[in-house]
Amino acid sequence: MAPAVVGSIETTGDDEDVVLKVADAPVGLQELRDLKITVPASAQTRQSGTGPTTAGPSGAGQAGAGQPDQTGTDQTGTGQAGAGQAGGGQAGGGQTGAGRADPGGAAGQTAGTGSVVTTQDPVQPEKIKLSQVADVTESKVAPSISRRDGQRSATVSLTPIGDNLSAVNSDVTKALDGLDLPAGASTQLGGVSSDQADAFSQLGLALLVAIAIVYVVMVATFKSLVQPLILLVSIPFAAVGALLALVITDTPLGVPSLIGLLMLVGIVVTNAIVLIDLVNHYRAAGESVNEALINGARRRLRPILMTAIATIFALVPMALGVTGGGVFISQPLAIVVIGGLVSSTVLTLILVPVLYRLVEGRRERKQLRLEAEREAREAQLAARRAEIDRAEAEAQAAREAEEAAAREAALQASVARAEAEARAEAEARTKAQADTGGPLQRLARRFRRSG
Repeated sequence: MAPAVVGSIETTGDDEDVVLKVADAPVGLQELRDLKITVPASAQTRQSGTGPTTAGPSGAGQAGAGQPDQTGTDQTGTGQAGAGQAGGGQAGGGQTGAGRADPGGAAGQTAGTGSVVTTQDPVQPEKIKLSQVADVTESKVAPSISRRDGQRSATVSLTPIGDNLSAVNSDVTKALDGLDLPAGASTQLGGVSSDQADAFSQLGLALLVAIAIVYVVMVATFKSLVQPLILLVSIPFAAVGALLALVITDTPLGVPSLIGLLMLVGIVVTNAIVLIDLVNHYRAAGESVNEALINGARRRLRPILMTAIATIFALVPMALGVTGGGVFISQPLAIVVIGGLVSSTVLTLILVPVLYRLVEGRRERKQLRLEAEREAREAQLAARRAEIDRAEAEAQAAREAEEAAAREAALQASVARAEAEARAEAEARTKAQADTGGPLQRLARRFRRSG
């Protein structure tokens, strides 16, 4: 795999030394090689300008003061002085101007103030030293200047030896932070490191959105707000397993690793959903939380393990880097998924049932307590209702007894009155019979009197 360019250090400042200082900052880092800077090397140049000097053989006079008139490289050719005005003063009967260097000339290859120029006098050309007619200075000048927002800028390209872009980016940032930059100078990392930072933020947002979508789907499936949270708790622990796998294999955290974490969200939640759905089915059939968890875990142990093991073995070639040219993408992704699957499988069979037992067991105990309280209240109401019914029955019995006694007394009084009336009637009849008597009685009485 060809090493990727970490990026560039974008430097802005008015001083070229600042740019070079920034360019030298990453020098010495063992993770880097092939440092390149866009600032071209300064070339040795010679600048000549007319000044207060005595003219050469063509005449004497006062040359123009300090106006630059010649620029060339350090391999300056022989210039030709023109007869006429070139910015100089008038001397004698003629005007002599400062020569403009001609890099293509054949004469005058001596550098500095010893350069020789040939006058353009058609009658009698002669050679004179450039220092006799001009002030010559030598300096270093950049062939080109790059600017950004009105300030000089330069770009330093960095190439890592390995593929751990995050570590290289961190080391370069520390090296830049240790620089003492003057006011107005600034540095900024760009290139692949900047793109990676943007990708991290985008994948982080995608991870949060994926978790939110999974939560909404599980809420609609389980019709509960708490049980989906139990399943989502396993996601951070799966991420811990993935990060441990990266540390053990010394694999840098990059964009492929984050894509693997994004894949783990669905894989981990799928195994947990399979388990919890069966547990809820057993609870709906009337089993307690403990019984439902034991039976559900026993029934789902083999499918979950078979799924995880099959996926892990399928990703082993990618994790070993035997898949070919795309290894720099597939290997970190496979390592993350394998590590997350190992930890999530264990957590699905241990952590999820424990959390389910804590949450649903508390809810079950609360329901049992509420049912017991409701039954106690119903028993109290039943007992009170029984007491009321008993009191009402006793009162009814008392009323009935009183009514019976009253009826008995009335009956006895009626019987007594009837008997009294019967006796009175019998006595009256007897008396009446005794008073009147019948024929036989009268005959008997007469017979008794005659006898």
